[in-house]
Order: sequence, then structure tokens, then C-alpha cells
Amino acid sequence: MNKKAMTVLLLALGLGSLGGVASAEPNGANLNFCTKLSGSISSGTAAPGQMKVIYGPYTVKCDATFHRFTVRGASGQLTVKVEKRVGDSWNAITPPTYDPSGSYGAGTFRLVLDNLTNHTVSYRGSFSVPM
Repeated sequence: MNKKAMTVLLLALGLGSLGGVASAEPNGANLNFCTKLSGSISSGTAAPGQMKVIYGPYTVKCDATFHRFTVRGASGQLTVKVEKRVGDSWNAITPPTYDPSGSYGAGTFRLVLDNLTNHTVSYRGSFSVPM
């Protein structure tokens, strides 16, 4: 390869790498990209009247992605709620419901089972949350 061709090649490679850096920064900032974590909620039991954390706490850094939970018991759906940590306390951000989902913003969250029955219930479930 002659000297002129080598110079053109090096110049092209240099400009190409600079262009990639320059264009990656603004595009990444505009995408608001979040990764998701999905999996199973470990099975367990809750005593009569017990409120039990069944998933979390987990921390979300992006604010525009949905959290989704599905929780079932041996006898059907169970009442759960999503709570968000505010200062030193946990505040419910969903009413007691069967399958909460929503965009709750950034922060630290947990999923709580509220066993309103007068007998022990078993549960299992799944989740998909932003990270």
C-alpha cells in the first residue's frame, strides 16, 4: 500500500471513530433506555392477616418504564400492593389489587402481599421491572 492510500485510510478510520463518539452521546441521552429484569417470585406462605414483602426492595433509575406483577395463590388471585420508599418509610402507590402494573417513576420499591383472609395462603408469581 502506498503512502497516500495509507494516509487516506488512517484519516477515514480516525474520522469514523470521532463521528461515532459524537453521535452516540446525543442519541443515548434522548433514548431514555432502561433494562428490564424479569423472573419468578419465590413461592411461599402468608399467615392470616399478615402483610408480607414478597418481592424487593428493588431500585429503579429510569422513570418511564412499566413495572408488572402477577401473583396467584392456590385458590386464585391474592391482594398485593406496590410500595415506594420515601425517606425512612414505605408508602403504598397502588391500591390493593390483584395484578399491579404501572409506570411509578424512579426510586426504591417493594411488592407486599396483604393476606386479608382468615387462613394461611400460599403464593407464587412473576415480575418484570425496570432497572
